[in-house]
Amino acid sequence: MKPHRLTVTAFGPYADTVEIDFDALADEGLFLIHGETGAGKTYLLDALCFALYGKVAGARDETHLKSDHAAADVEPRVRLEFSTNGTRYAVTRSPTYERQRKKGVGTTKQTATASLTRIDGTTETTVSSVKSEVDEIITEAIGLTVSQFTQVILLPQGNFAEVLRAKAAQREELLKTLFDTTLYERISVWLDDRAREAETKVRKQVDALGVLTAQTAREWTPFVADDEEPPAPADDAEFDVLVARIVEIAEAAKAEEGVVGGDHRRIATAQQEIDALAARWDRRAQARSTAAALEAKRSGIDTDRETLRLAEAAEPVRASITAVQEAERALPRLQSAAADRLAGADRARTAAPVVPDAVRSLTLDVLPAAAALQDAITETATTTARIEESVKRLDEAAGLDQKAAEATAAAEKAEGAKQADTATLVTTNDARTAAEAAVQAARAAGDRLDGLRQAADRDEAIAAAAEKLVEARAADDRATQAFRTATDAELAAKADLLDLRNRQLAGMAARLASELTEGEACPVCGSEDHPAPARAADDAVDDDMIAAAEDAETKAEADRKRADDAVKDTGAAVAGLVAQAGDGADPVTARAAAQRAGAELHDATQVAQGLAAAEQHLQKVDATISELTTRIAGADKAIATARAEAAQFAAQAGTQREAVAREVGPGIDPVAALEALRALAAALGALQGDGESITRAEATAVHTRTRLDHDLAASPFADVTETETALRDDKTRNGLTKRITEFDTERTRIDGVLAEADLADLPDARPDTQAAAAATRAADDARVAAVRRAEQAGRARTEITRLAEEHRRGTTTLGDDRTRAERLRTVADRCSGRSAPKVSLQRWVLQAYLDAICAHANQRLATMSSGRYQLCTRSDEHHGGKQAGLGLDVRDAYTGERRDVTTLSGGETFQASLALALGVADAVQAHAGGFRIEALFIDEGFGTLDPDALDAAMEELDRLRDGGRIIGIISHVGNLRERIRTGIEVTKGPRGSRVRIGTTAEA
Repeated sequence: MKPHRLTVTAFGPYADTVEIDFDALADEGLFLIHGETGAGKTYLLDALCFALYGKVAGARDETHLKSDHAAADVEPRVRLEFSTNGTRYAVTRSPTYERQRKKGVGTTKQTATASLTRIDGTTETTVSSVKSEVDEIITEAIGLTVSQFTQVILLPQGNFAEVLRAKAAQREELLKTLFDTTLYERISVWLDDRAREAETKVRKQVDALGVLTAQTAREWTPFVADDEEPPAPADDAEFDVLVARIVEIAEAAKAEEGVVGGDHRRIATAQQEIDALAARWDRRAQARSTAAALEAKRSGIDTDRETLRLAEAAEPVRASITAVQEAERALPRLQSAAADRLAGADRARTAAPVVPDAVRSLTLDVLPAAAALQDAITETATTTARIEESVKRLDEAAGLDQKAAEATAAAEKAEGAKQADTATLVTTNDARTAAEAAVQAARAAGDRLDGLRQAADRDEAIAAAAEKLVEARAADDRATQAFRTATDAELAAKADLLDLRNRQLAGMAARLASELTEGEACPVCGSEDHPAPARAADDAVDDDMIAAAEDAETKAEADRKRADDAVKDTGAAVAGLVAQAGDGADPVTARAAAQRAGAELHDATQVAQGLAAAEQHLQKVDATISELTTRIAGADKAIATARAEAAQFAAQAGTQREAVAREVGPGIDPVAALEALRALAAALGALQGDGESITRAEATAVHTRTRLDHDLAASPFADVTETETALRDDKTRNGLTKRITEFDTERTRIDGVLAEADLADLPDARPDTQAAAAATRAADDARVAAVRRAEQAGRARTEITRLAEEHRRGTTTLGDDRTRAERLRTVADRCSGRSAPKVSLQRWVLQAYLDAICAHANQRLATMSSGRYQLCTRSDEHHGGKQAGLGLDVRDAYTGERRDVTTLSGGETFQASLALALGVADAVQAHAGGFRIEALFIDEGFGTLDPDALDAAMEELDRLRDGGRIIGIISHVGNLRERIRTGIEVTKGPRGSRVRIGTTAEA
């Protein structure tokens, strides 16, 4: 990390903005921060640390970092531009502080803020404005925590020796941060994982060998006696014995399987021959039984044959019989229906108000002649068409009546709308008068606005000035009184100083006498004898009292001048307000006048702002009046048109009705006459159809009877009754046919079976198949048992042989893997610190880095201590553990002994700490991947060195500066201002501290 520019505002003793350009200081490399005690030198390093981490380096209260010298409304702020790993950043932070409330009185706590930007040339890009994120990003970018930063880069006052005296655990964390040793930690973890994997593998292999032994015992179980335990071979030799024994057992079982198999085949062949003979015997017995059953059914089958023959002979006559029966049933139905329709036609003729002559002359007791009936139908159709035309005219008249009514209703509706629009027009004209008045009022108010606004501003300014004048006069009175008090204090201070000087002059003899030395000449008389030197009074005045009085007089004079300036300022303020409000202005009266002017302006503004709306409303009213006038004129025209149309439609309807009355006759309803004629026409048409149907039915009856007589003559039956007795339906005939066919087919099949050659010469008794089957089953059971024994023995031989081979291979592999696991465990335990010397690989590497740091540090410590001291690591071999290898001792060349670093004196501790800090920088810089230290800040400690040691320390810092680093030192040692020519001078004052960057040599 390299700082470039630090800007501090209202922070610590710095009330104003202070800027430190580290790039300018870097030209020299080594610079000094010097100044009076309490001026704020350390606060500059605190500001740098606070900018990076939000924390200060020392034990300062972080809740009280705002400068007491700064104004209440000034925000404390620190900004640092720095670069790390090739990237330039700017971080800005503000600490927690008490600020004035924006509303009301008192203060409120303002929480800390932070923002981080990335700088690329002249462009700044925001990285984050969240404090926690800024903390994390900066810590990661720099690579150090605030604790490590104050041990390596910024060495605060009082904490300089922390790295030297740190505990081993703290030193370990610091070294881990400075040097990337995670690889060695990962190596230790990797070795531990590999060792565990190897050990797990060995355990699994041992378990696997145990499983092989258990599997072998299970395979051998079927071959041991009931009172024996199955063997559990423990090594390859025992496995070989079991393999040999199972081979013998398997071969014996295989031989037994061959013998039993031959017996089974012979018995099975004999059973097959007996089963075949029994099957032929059963087949013959079944055929004989079926033949006897068929013979019992023969009589019924013969009856079915005769019934089927007669039914098939009667079937051709069925259609003629059915046709005669249907014709004989149809004619009476038609005649009955015709009689009903004659009565209906007579009723229709009687009900009709208009009856044609041809219809009136018909006789409806019996069916009329076809010609007379046709004439009546034709004349009825002609009369119906004439009446239909009259009905249409009546419908047209009704439509005209509807149109006349609609036209009348339209006229009445238009009249109502006209009356409503006329009333609305009267109201709208009144509204227009009011709208026009509103427009005129808004325009007048707008014309008054400028004057009212000027008056309101003038009255408001007078009121404000009058109100401020009261406080300004009070402030002027207070300033005048303060001036008088300061003047009195100045006069008193001058009097006190004069009194002290007079008293000092009066006691000058005693002061000179106090400096006399026996045997040395008096500076006044030159005598070497001093017989009666003057003695100082009890209230003698010394130089410190004079200096204090002079400071008091100077302060009183400054206070009086400030009070005089304040009186001038308050007097000018009163004069200015009097010029605005007048010398005798009353704040209450002036405020009331301002309020009245403001209210009048507000009212006029409200009215003037309504001008656009008023003009728009007036336009809408004018548009409404125009629309109403147009609608009233349209209504007058619509009323006249509708009334004319109503009269025309009514006249046309009357003409149509008169024509209908002439056509139909007086007193006759055309619609009723039309309906009656249509009913009469339908009745006459039905009579005509009935006559035609009866004629056709009579002809059909004659034809069907003739055909039936012909069919009977061709059949074996004497009459219809005999024929109907022989008839059967299709289902019955099909059933008869099926039974007869099945009987004949089965009879033929059975005769064929009984005639087969292999059914001849069979014994009368059925062969005993059960005994043969029992013998075969017994032989098969013996065969299956032998096969199972042979298969079981064969599988056992194969499995035990395989298990023996696996056990032999597993035993060989286990030995190699166990050796590897033991070696891995030894290395892993050594690298993780679990075995002697109890130092982990990572800590061993850190110890090597610490050795390198000590080597670099000792090069400088040898110079600074004139070769007396060397830093060396303490291995702690007898203890080990987490502390091993990271302890620090110092070797004293004077005694030849090693001792703890805490035994060093103050100056020696500073030398060792400085050498160690520089050694850290050198070691980190020398190792690839390490953290690069580009700056170092040291607060105090040089005062503990004698001149020679100081020269030696400065020579080392000069060499470090030559390596390109920037080094800042805070010190009161005067000699350093001669050695370090560039620096920052911090001066304190009543308004806060200030800094000056430049040369450090005193004039």
